[in-house]
Amino acid sequence: MKISQRLVLSFFSLWVLAGCVASSSGVPPAFVDSAKYSSLSCAELFAEKGNNTITLANISGKQDSARARGIAYNLLLIPGAGALAKDRAPEIGEAKGNILALDSSIAMRCGQKNAE
Repeated sequence: MKISQRLVLSFFSLWVLAGCVASSSGVPPAFVDSAKYSSLSCAELFAEKGNNTITLANISGKQDSARARGIAYNLLLIPGAGALAKDRAPEIGEAKGNILALDSSIAMRCGQKNAE
């Protein structure tokens, strides 16, 4: 394969993948102030953390499915069509931030051993 063909193929591959949504594991947590949870008891903090963990798992699954569909659309159908997949990165970042804030509140108010 000539160098120019490799260059074109490399550029095309990058272009196809550039329109995809981010992987859920690659989304950083958003800042959430732990003071948001200052009025909750330890039991409520643990329950809220469980709810947020379930929410994060659901949103992450949808994000990863959208990413896979986007890549398939780009490769099999129309290059650039993957950009139409719904990106849930802001929701994932907020859920991750909520969990970190809850962990912080649990560690400060309910004992370090229970934060895990």
